[in-house]
Amino acid sequence: MAKSHTGCPISAKILALIVIVFIIVAAVIYFKNSTNEGFFNGGDTDLHLVMFKASWCGYCQKALPTYKEIMAAANGALVGGSHKLFFDIIDPDLDQDRVETVPDPTGMKLKMKTPYANSQTVTVKGYPTYMLFGPKGSTQYNGPLDRDSIMAFASTQ
Repeated sequence: MAKSHTGCPISAKILALIVIVFIIVAAVIYFKNSTNEGFFNGGDTDLHLVMFKASWCGYCQKALPTYKEIMAAANGALVGGSHKLFFDIIDPDLDQDRVETVPDPTGMKLKMKTPYANSQTVTVKGYPTYMLFGPKGSTQYNGPLDRDSIMAFASTQ
């Protein structure tokens, strides 16, 4: 007659599997929240330039490579003597964990859930929209999409 395998060995294997899964999930959550695509860090004096875009927007698709080049070259750069400038990209349709859409007849209102603009509400009337978030609140950026112009704008904030 075959003996059943019950007791400690199977329980230890199940417990080990649960611990491994927990560690993996915790590591993924930590990595996602700590780097957030590597484009910004939280800090009281940091500035964060955010590109609000939509995947269906042709203007956004055209501007995205230039914006990503600027991000790669200037992310974390010191501006205005005491502020670091970080970059982010948010697609309200895809990043619902980072923004909440609030219907409004004057434009799309977005309630921010990011560390640098938590609970601020911004209005986006078209795509792409660039917003600079910092210690003094948020300001829309309407200038040229090049590194020097962005750095000059950020240094005045």
